[in-house]
Amino acid sequence: MLATRAERFMTADQWLKAMHLVGVVLLVGNVTVSAVWKALADRTGDVRVMAYAQRLITLTDWTLTGAGIALTLGGGYGMVQVGRLSATRVSWLVWGIVATIPLVLAIFVMVAKR
Repeated sequence: MLATRAERFMTADQWLKAMHLVGVVLLVGNVTVSAVWKALADRTGDVRVMAYAQRLITLTDWTLTGAGIALTLGGGYGMVQVGRLSATRVSWLVWGIVATIPLVLAIFVMVAKR
C-alpha cells in the first residue's frame, strides 16, 4: 500500500521532537568532549597544546553549544505550543525552564568577559 503524501512527511510535533533531541545531543556531547580535550591537553604540560585546545573549545562552545541551546529551547517551546500546554502550570515544564536560567546566566557572563 502506498503512503499518502501526508504520511510521507513528519508532523510538526515529530520535527520539534527531533530538533529538541538533536539540540540535547549537541549540547551534552560538546560539553563532554570539551572536558576531555581540556584534560588531555593539560596533561601534556605543553603551553602550545593547551592554548590550541582552548581555542578549539572556545570555537566549538560558540558554534555547537550555541546551536544545541537554540535547538533544544526552540524544539521544547515549539512542542509546548503545538501541544497547547501551559508553560507555567505543568511542573516538569516549569523545572525545565528554571534549569535553563543558570545556562543563560553562564553565557551572559562569558559574553560580558569578552
